[in-house]
Amino acid sequence: MVRLAETLAAEVADYNIQVNCLSPGNAYTHMTDQVLRAGARAGEKNLEEARQARDTGGVPPEQQLQLALFLASERSNHISGRLLRVQDDWRKLENSKLGPETYMLRRSDRL
Repeated sequence: MVRLAETLAAEVADYNIQVNCLSPGNAYTHMTDQVLRAGARAGEKNLEEARQARDTGGVPPEQQLQLALFLASERSNHISGRLLRVQDDWRKLENSKLGPETYMLRRSDRL
């Protein structure tokens, strides 16, 4: 999905269309319960993430919605071909001047 979005962003850039990926973070869902029921068969990393989501409630939907609304707004028109995680400090991007080299989906530790 990441490479598809990156490629699509490059293809439609001349038409002023932005394409980005949003990583919503670990949320507590029905799937979380399925992972917990699967136990060790789900894999240690998945099981630990599911336990954490159950215990903390995971990333609040409001936080996920804030990033989605930002990406749908004109405030993000300069951002395309990026992978944005809810946990990142993506608000820094609102007023930043991004050059073409930053229009890549590969994650940046600058966030």
